[in-house]
Amino acid sequence: MFSKIYIQIQGVETPTMKDSRLYTTVSGSGATSGTVSTGASSSSSGSTGSTGTSTGSSSSGTTQQLKQNTSIKYNSNGSSATFLTGTTVTLDGNGYAVNGYLSMSDQSLYCSSGKSARFYAGSFVNVSNGYVASGYLSLAGNQSLDYRSGKSAPFMAGSFVAFRSGGYVKSAFVGAATTFDTTKGTQSVPALSYVKFDDNGYLASFNPPGATACYKCDPQMDPTCSNSGGLPPCK
Repeated sequence: MFSKIYIQIQGVETPTMKDSRLYTTVSGSGATSGTVSTGASSSSSGSTGSTGTSTGSSSSGTTQQLKQNTSIKYNSNGSSATFLTGTTVTLDGNGYAVNGYLSMSDQSLYCSSGKSARFYAGSFVNVSNGYVASGYLSLAGNQSLDYRSGKSAPFMAGSFVAFRSGGYVKSAFVGAATTFDTTKGTQSVPALSYVKFDDNGYLASFNPPGATACYKCDPQMDPTCSNSGGLPPCK
């Protein structure tokens, strides 16, 4: 059961300067940060933020308990995500979302400037430097996402995906058979393989479905199979 607690701060030298903050308690378990004010108010009554949209600032590393689906910005460009009622969202020092559970509908969110991916309803997402760094892809179908400049591949619906800088896929399950560039050549990867890319977007390793995971090496270019990512050479 939720109960509301309002805390008002009043200036000593300037009593007309006031600011109010709303906190909630859950079943007597102690106060958790609720909807916060959008900043100090110069009026005599102060101000409190709305529960529908979070736009104000908060102290570093605070959490916000949501009492309804709430749209919260996750970067300074105005991009926002809608987070799920009854869950907790972590906010950074500027009041932008750092992580949380999405509301019960798929959402397209930015993984870099100009690049976005669809994430499935109710899934947990992490945000880094104003862009989604990891989350679960929408179940609606495979998604074509960039893993290197000018290179994209179909990644599996529902797959957990992690992004590196620039919005390029760092790791995920591939949704269809794909040939990727490696630092030594190319590598054919079967559908449903879990793939990882290096910092330059070249295939670093993959783990195909089943127990016979191996890595195809080019004996002329790479006789020691040094680019196998730890997987045994294919026979």
